[in-house]
Amino acid sequence: MNTIINTQFNNNTNFGMRYKNPKIWGRKTLQTFMESDLKRDIDIKYPNAIASYKIKTKKVSGFFEKKEYCHSLTFNLQLEKGKNWRYSNSTLNTRDLLDDMLSKRLNQTSLDRMEKEIEKEKQIKEKHQQYIKKAQDENDSYGTMSFKKIIDLLFGTGKSI
Repeated sequence: MNTIINTQFNNNTNFGMRYKNPKIWGRKTLQTFMESDLKRDIDIKYPNAIASYKIKTKKVSGFFEKKEYCHSLTFNLQLEKGKNWRYSNSTLNTRDLLDDMLSKRLNQTSLDRMEKEIEKEKQIKEKHQQYIKKAQDENDSYGTMSFKKIIDLLFGTGKSI
């Protein structure tokens, strides 16, 4: 009896994304991500992906107030150069809540959905750049305006204040 073993992915040593500072990742996020289909799909399609997880803590209370801290989480997933997916959130005093929310988000998303979000964000940025260029072109076409030109535009030519 011959047994065929599927070794399609076993011989490729290039698979596996890099994790920046995995020691600082939230426990739940790291576990959820490592066990997810999302990670498996990313490893197959984007073998050089880089995932980073960063939490910044800042004291937001006054001198005599109860100590309160704002925790800000940024999770960045660079699938390839120019293809980034980012998740950010913040909360007061409960750092573990950020970990729970991110792990839930990662558990509910797929690589296809991520790629669509990245593409949509690129289109928004491109449109914004077009508006900036259009506004700059309009500014250039009008040239610099002197105070007299402004008065003439507002009140008509030949008027004085």
